[in-house]
Amino acid sequence: MDFGINERKPLVSVCIPVYNRPELIKKALDSCLAQTYKNIEIVVVDDASTDNTYEVIKSYVERDSRVKAYRNEKNLGMVPNWLRTFELAMGEYVQHLGSDDWLDENFIEKKIEIFLKYPDAAFVGGRIRTYSKNQEGKLIVLNETGFPAGRYETKYLLDNFYKKPAIISLVCMLRRVDMLENFIVTLPNKWGYDDFYLKGGKIMDDFVFLKILILYNYMYYIDDAFYNSLDHSENSTKSFFGLKRGKIADHIKFSHIDVVGFSYFYKNYAPRHLSKFRIFFGANTLAGAFLDLALGRAHGSPWRALRNFFSEYSQREKILSYLKSPAYLIRRIYEWILRKMNPLPIVRIK
Repeated sequence: MDFGINERKPLVSVCIPVYNRPELIKKALDSCLAQTYKNIEIVVVDDASTDNTYEVIKSYVERDSRVKAYRNEKNLGMVPNWLRTFELAMGEYVQHLGSDDWLDENFIEKKIEIFLKYPDAAFVGGRIRTYSKNQEGKLIVLNETGFPAGRYETKYLLDNFYKKPAIISLVCMLRRVDMLENFIVTLPNKWGYDDFYLKGGKIMDDFVFLKILILYNYMYYIDDAFYNSLDHSENSTKSFFGLKRGKIADHIKFSHIDVVGFSYFYKNYAPRHLSKFRIFFGANTLAGAFLDLALGRAHGSPWRALRNFFSEYSQREKILSYLKSPAYLIRRIYEWILRKMNPLPIVRIK
């Protein structure tokens, strides 16, 4: 964007929490320094790494004064360290960046362009491209997640975000004040799920953006700049959070963690959307459990886990979840057949 002389160039803080990633952090930092939008600061908070991660960060401070390095005296854990990066930021807008991820060079510029054009937007989302590494160490594209560019109204998102979860996440840029006023580090629950929320970060990014969304009429989505994400075994937010993929009870528990957290949001902030969310998630969980068992992707008995899953559902919500599950099962089978017939191509990047 060609910013005119009278146009604002607000400071944007790119916030990077990191722990024990001395090599991966380099790509994240390099992508920030290569941004076409120059009025940025890069806030890096090392969560008491036990290797030379902090030394690597300090080497970037010496190269460019926009890099701000901080180190926690003791390990805070994933979600509290997310918050720490936002607390230390000075920008009007903040953009989270995982220490193992990187941004397209025009990513910040494209988002600021939208905020200047639509100053009443809650936040600005964008496309995600996920990579893995092959045996030769080369990056390959696993998938791309994107939606049509434009405004997404709050009511529509509250009704549909859980069907399109990638539309709202830490990939979004937002106002720093909104993040600080609405951020929480865990969710009240009776199931002992703090390890998943507080330590693993499961749904916590979605939660804060949903809280912010209800304060506005819409968010905006761009489709011409990518947030690039590396999928690897050490990243808990891109894994099964320590649960066993071969146990059907753990598959159901994985969904139950989401149901508990999002139900808390809906009960407290948007109660009229609660039942619709529960029925959709319940039907999908039933369909997924059946398909996983049928395909041999999981084993064991699902019944105790299902009792837990539906324990806070009303009788109506339970019945509708079971009645709707065959339709979701048919859809999942259809998608599975399509993937078998037309596997996604592997694209070599570098």
